[in-house]
Amino acid sequence: MLFRSHLFKASGSYMTRWGVEFGGGYSWSSGTIVNKTQLASNRRLPIQVDKAYEFGGTTDNWIAPGTIGAVHNPSWGQFDVRAQYTKRIGARLAPEFFVDIFNLFNDQAATRTEDLVAGTGSTKFGNEIAWLNPRRAFVGARVKF
Repeated sequence: MLFRSHLFKASGSYMTRWGVEFGGGYSWSSGTIVNKTQLASNRRLPIQVDKAYEFGGTTDNWIAPGTIGAVHNPSWGQFDVRAQYTKRIGARLAPEFFVDIFNLFNDQAATRTEDLVAGTGSTKFGNEIAWLNPRRAFVGARVKF
């Protein structure tokens, strides 16, 4: 289960008198909080203690102290921008040209770290395993009618 304690988003746009619209948005996350886990039947379950207990004829393990909410993933932020030009032709035709740039400052910050205590392959517990996508841009055109 993922828990995020703080999330901030802001966006805005401005339309010029020439029909060009500029917009931008910023998202920031304090990072998710997850458990220290072990792999069991392809599921990530909280770490259990090694020594089992016996009670009423049942033998079982319990979750180790300090396991729940023990992994704090790093915080991250991303800034996206957009420019768009629309020109109405007649009553029904409106060509539109636009460019979108995501992650404008190319901040490829880590968004998640390994929570499996045993790690996976060459990735050790606490190593980065997921990052923001690199800067990317989309250029396009469409006609509304």
